Amino acid sequence: MNYFLEFAYKLLEVKTFFNEKNIAIDLDKFKSGKMKKLFIIGLMGSGKSTMSNKISSIVSHVNERQVYHLDNCAKKSKNMTKDKYLKCVNAVVFENRYKVVEGLALISMYESNERLRQQLLNNAMIIMGASALVSALRGANREKEKGLERSWLYYFYDELYRNRTRWFKTLNKIRDERINMPNSHIEKI
Repeated sequence: MNYFLEFAYKLLEVKTFFNEKNIAIDLDKFKSGKMKKLFIIGLMGSGKSTMSNKISSIVSHVNERQVYHLDNCAKKSKNMTKDKYLKCVNAVVFENRYKVVEGLALISMYESNERLRQQLLNNAMIIMGASALVSALRGANREKEKGLERSWLYYFYDELYRNRTRWFKTLNKIRDERINMPNSHIEKI
């Protein structure tokens, strides 16, 4: 296969240009209290934080204090090690109470952490459908707001080729496995 075709295929494979609808799986069970956790997964800039804040305002048994942004685990310490980060993520994910959890770590740890994988598969989930391009533009805009000047092209190229291809494949795997769980109620939101 020539380089151009390989590049074009990769762009299509990772849903580069077109957004999909967000998918909610068993959201009704979380709203009714039958499931204690709602995991929101998606790429950086896909709208996970915005969605988690919206959910906390409409679900009566979840308030703002029960919304966990896993990015905060990395921000807790200037000397954050990988072990400390994993310990923080595990503490949030496995605590047994009603909560909304969002973060890229859910995707990046899915295949290497069987216990986390089972938590994701057995609780309610929202999968964000933002394309790689939209995510890259949002990421660049967020960085600009923080005073860091990198172009959207940097995010698009860097994230697409370094991480997003792998993350999209894992995200698709999570979606397929979760949708195929027995008695799942699936809706596009």
